[in-house]
Amino acid sequence: MSLDMSLSNDGVRPLTDVEKQTKYNPVDEILNLGPEFIFGLHEIKWFSHCGEVPPTLPFEPIAFASQSQAMESAFDLCWENTTLEARNRLTEFLHKNHSSEYANWNEIAREIKRFVIEPLVSRHWQPYAYKHGLAKVFVDCVSWDVLGACMENAYRLCASPTSFFLPLLSVYKAGHFPCGWIEGNYPEGRLVIW
Repeated sequence: MSLDMSLSNDGVRPLTDVEKQTKYNPVDEILNLGPEFIFGLHEIKWFSHCGEVPPTLPFEPIAFASQSQAMESAFDLCWENTTLEARNRLTEFLHKNHSSEYANWNEIAREIKRFVIEPLVSRHWQPYAYKHGLAKVFVDCVSWDVLGACMENAYRLCASPTSFFLPLLSVYKAGHFPCGWIEGNYPEGRLVIW
């Protein structure tokens, strides 16, 4: 989806459909995510390069060529534990060092799900999953990862020493799907992508 940058007769650029839906979105006030972060999620060419040679990323991933390999890895307990450990490290840091900000975690997560994740699910991830015959758990995995990136972004001013999901978002932005962790337990080891 590209944004129309043309101006109307009064010199104001018309709002895109995404901007219309999110312009008065309370998540911006609660999280200070900023519309550019949210719009950027809608601009991602989701899964457009899966199975291709991965681009230059801030880390060296291992790439799977087939969808079946990727799905098997994505639904594996090892990957689930890796992403859970990354989320736990963030919440533990916030609980110990920024308890007043952390007290808003559930409200922030609820608002992100409502105003950010749900529109992405219906516009991008579910249609892709349906077209490619992927189970609902595929959409759940992507939702978990992107929610994690939004939460890391929402708490970025707390200067957490851990960042897992925002770098993972760079994999999605490159058109790939992060789907596993091998060669060690997080934070040691390597990311697997499709």
